[in-house]
Amino acid sequence: MSNRNYDRRYSSTRSRKSRRRKKKLAAIRNFTVIAVVTVVGLFVLMSCNGKDDNKKNTKKVTETTSEQVTETTEEEKKAKRPEVSENYQDLSMDASLVSNNVAVIDATNHKLIAGKNPDARIYPASMTKVMTLIVAVENLQDLNQTYTFNAQELDDLFRQQASVAGFLADETVNAKDLLYGLVLPSGADGAIGIAKVVAGSEQGLVDLMNKKCEEMGLKDTHFMNTSGLHDPNHYTTAVEMGMIMDYAMQNETCAEILSAVDYTTAPTPQHPEGIKLYGTMFKRIYGNEVPGVQIKAGKTGYTIEASHTLASYATSGSKNYIAVTAATTGSYWNSIYDDFKLYSRFCEGYTGEGVTLRSGEVIVPKGDPSQIAQIAETSPETTDENVAAQ
Repeated sequence: MSNRNYDRRYSSTRSRKSRRRKKKLAAIRNFTVIAVVTVVGLFVLMSCNGKDDNKKNTKKVTETTSEQVTETTEEEKKAKRPEVSENYQDLSMDASLVSNNVAVIDATNHKLIAGKNPDARIYPASMTKVMTLIVAVENLQDLNQTYTFNAQELDDLFRQQASVAGFLADETVNAKDLLYGLVLPSGADGAIGIAKVVAGSEQGLVDLMNKKCEEMGLKDTHFMNTSGLHDPNHYTTAVEMGMIMDYAMQNETCAEILSAVDYTTAPTPQHPEGIKLYGTMFKRIYGNEVPGVQIKAGKTGYTIEASHTLASYATSGSKNYIAVTAATTGSYWNSIYDDFKLYSRFCEGYTGEGVTLRSGEVIVPKGDPSQIAQIAETSPETTDENVAAQ
């Protein structure tokens, strides 16, 4: 083969190889470009999705934070001190009111609409048990928790002349029954039992009650026991007792118990048919005595030092109202009668039809609620005996 032919063939072969190499390089470049574009595209897509996820997460956090803020706001609202209404009525000179301390609160708008020494210290007596109820309910893990009473603690309550639900020594009672026993018959035995279930001791629950006072912004309330038995350092005011009642009624369990007319505890060996409990307030009233007003819940109290006390909660028109009557002298009916007068005078839904008791006695005449008849101490409904810390 001549050198010329060899050179031509060699050149042709080299040219083909060069073209193949160029094609391969081009294919590699194209593949690399496609791969890079694909990777970049995936990265961008993932980044976008990540941003979307971050936005979603941010939205969730924002929503959660908003819910937390709302909850906090609701908590603050529950314990909000009522502002004095621009139309506040000072009842200090109202001789028709037997109670020495009064607060009437528009609970819907958190306004103090009327009062008589509303910020002066009072002894709450068994109105105390509203705070005992609040703290117990908020700290209970299970309403089926139980407590077994011993004879010594029940004897101590007997010696103190404290009102009791009627639980007996060695009787094992569940927490729900203790709460009803605490509130309805105003049982100091229920108070002791629930204190030991929740906090291990009465003092432990008292400490929680005073801590709750701080959380609620109560500036002039302090507790020394769970039942309301007298102690010079156990006090509140009519306004702050109204705040406590308002807070309790916004808790479903507390509201249910404070609104109960009666209740029967679970059977035990000591009480095979349970104990029939009756509310101290609803033993005296139906709740509808004031036309256009429904008194839904309440807690009475009495000690010699406190005289008669009552915190009640009513609905009328589009609003909720709280009336606290304390240091009420004479018959325990007087605190009830004062409540009727206050609700007839300040509730927007009152019809003006007056208030007539079951006995037929007219407490508020038909027409102008400010024209209120004086209460006779000889009322036929004043026959029950007083009980300490009732």
